[in-house]
Amino acid sequence: MVSMPLRLLVCAAALVGCGSVSKIHVDGGDEDASRADAAADACVVDHSSVTFIPTGAVQMFSVPSCVTALAIDAYGAGGGSGGGVAGKGGHATGTATVTPGETLYLFVGQAGTTVGTTGIAAGTPGGFNGGGAVDEYIGWTSQAEGVSGTGGGATDVRQGGMDLTDRIIVAGGGGGGATANVIGGPPALLDGGDAGGTAGAPGTATTAITTSVAGGGASQTAGGTAGSCCTNYPDKAGTLGIGGDTYRDASGSGGGGGGYYGGGAGQFAGGGGGSSYTGNLVQASSTGGVQVGDGKLTLSW
Repeated sequence: MVSMPLRLLVCAAALVGCGSVSKIHVDGGDEDASRADAAADACVVDHSSVTFIPTGAVQMFSVPSCVTALAIDAYGAGGGSGGGVAGKGGHATGTATVTPGETLYLFVGQAGTTVGTTGIAAGTPGGFNGGGAVDEYIGWTSQAEGVSGTGGGATDVRQGGMDLTDRIIVAGGGGGGATANVIGGPPALLDGGDAGGTAGAPGTATTAITTSVAGGGASQTAGGTAGSCCTNYPDKAGTLGIGGDTYRDASGSGGGGGGYYGGGAGQFAGGGGGSSYTGNLVQASSTGGVQVGDGKLTLSW
């Protein structure tokens, strides 16, 4: 068989003695084949979304085929009430540039808890992903501890690794509240600070106790200050990703919320809220003080 290019000159010699030559045009099959190959290779995004709730551990997400942009909607967790009002978690949204098949690491914050009046010498941890803990005053032996709230954990997405420096978006966690027992008066109910937005709010203190010092809210560049009052109460300031741990005795104290930076611990006062972060994401925004209870995370494409 003779292969046929786009324009084929056929000699009719065998039939008419090659006395004439006919030009036969064959429409281009090559062009049609190229068009079909391009259609077969086209990448089509199967649009969908998935929501993650806390598990107490990192969760992983593999970017679907064809997806190069991922919308992220994150809510940080609220703090524990400790008898007061728990600080609320923050909300952060934005769209990230991603590569099909890459793995993202998801940390969904858990709410802080209220720690009652029983002894907890070993301490009670805060909410998963950075919530500040509640520990005991050093040397405290009584079982009459004040009611306290641990800090809520932040919710974040990490790209390229699982370190705090790999976070591309963070929704901060709320600070823990507390109940401060006032000599000769009713207990003071103290609130945890809400998470940011760009900056977390401080907790609340009471003038009825001279050593009541609220935990500070976190910013974009530093953790919230600690409400430490005394040598045996080494309350901690917030740091990158971590809310400050607090100490209590007969009066309660609130732990700091997790966040881009964590809120500071309160001393016989509420803990500060953590900050949120949207980095280099596009169509990004953050709002403070919106989430009660556990955090959550939704990815859409």
